[in-house]
Amino acid sequence: PSAGTQAPAGTPPPVQKMQEVPPPPPTAEVPVGDGMTAPPSQQEILPREEYSYDPTGKRDPFKAFRTVRPVHTETSKNLEVLEPLQRWELERLQVVGILWDVRTPRAMIRDPDGAVYTVTKNSKIGRSEGFVAAIREGEVVVLETRYDDGKSIKESRVLELKK
Repeated sequence: PSAGTQAPAGTPPPVQKMQEVPPPPPTAEVPVGDGMTAPPSQQEILPREEYSYDPTGKRDPFKAFRTVRPVHTETSKNLEVLEPLQRWELERLQVVGILWDVRTPRAMIRDPDGAVYTVTKNSKIGRSEGFVAAIREGEVVVLETRYDDGKSIKESRVLELKK
């Protein structure tokens, strides 16, 4: 339509041609990253002589996270994968934190090496086929199995949170 006439109602407005924007001129430095994760300038990088790795408090990356122990029964010889907290007797483990008033209660257990693990109900713990039966305010209840004359006996053990 011309300048003096109007388009009928419901007709979309005419499309206007956009001007092309020329690309920015090339620069000598190409930006890398978003400024937050960009690599540091050459002056901020430490010389190799000043850097030293301190493994204190870190887990040995070459040590298996889980261990395997042979399980000998009358019918077979199998291997059982052990969780980290199954390597220790319950007396050697320490409860260092409990979150109990939630849908899934959790407890933090420290082993003698100083590593801390989070457990929930049914987590395997201890050397006597133990598992977490309950997590309550101030305590973790563990059910262990002991054998007496070939009979398995379930024993309840309570690990208390030390204040």
